[in-house]
Amino acid sequence: MPILFDCNAIASQVLQDEASALLESVQQFQKPNDLEAIVKLILESQEKGGKLVIVGVGKSALVAQKISASMLSTGNRSAFLHPTEAMHGDLGMVEKNDVILMISYGGESLELLNLVSHLKRLSHKIITFTKSPNSSLSKLGDYYLSLKIKKKLAPLTPLQRLPLP
Repeated sequence: MPILFDCNAIASQVLQDEASALLESVQQFQKPNDLEAIVKLILESQEKGGKLVIVGVGKSALVAQKISASMLSTGNRSAFLHPTEAMHGDLGMVEKNDVILMISYGGESLELLNLVSHLKRLSHKIITFTKSPNSSLSKLGDYYLSLKIKKKLAPLTPLQRLPLP
């Protein structure tokens, strides 16, 4: 089967897009933000035996799982919590000194919004990681990290047009 697209051009474009996105991310840390307070909060939690509980649904769940795995591989306490499972018994894994990181691009996922009140009732600090500080989720959190992306990357678009076998 012949390749119907330029692999080198796509690879080059993907790397250029990724580099551009990284440079845009750097600008976020040149403005006032909650990052220093968040790092301090997480470190204090770890010192008290707590962990970073990372929550996400859909594609954000995959990101949350990756962050949690990276934290664990560097010797930091962390766990992934799926919001639906949390509402059906898994909320018990959240302990006294844990800090919660909720990831949602839009910040309007009902599963996350429904979970916030339960976590707040248990007096947990909540960090939100969304595209807007004005999202419903961000407004409910204690700390906010920006997940602003100007352009969503779609390097496989030509592959999506290939006919199925």
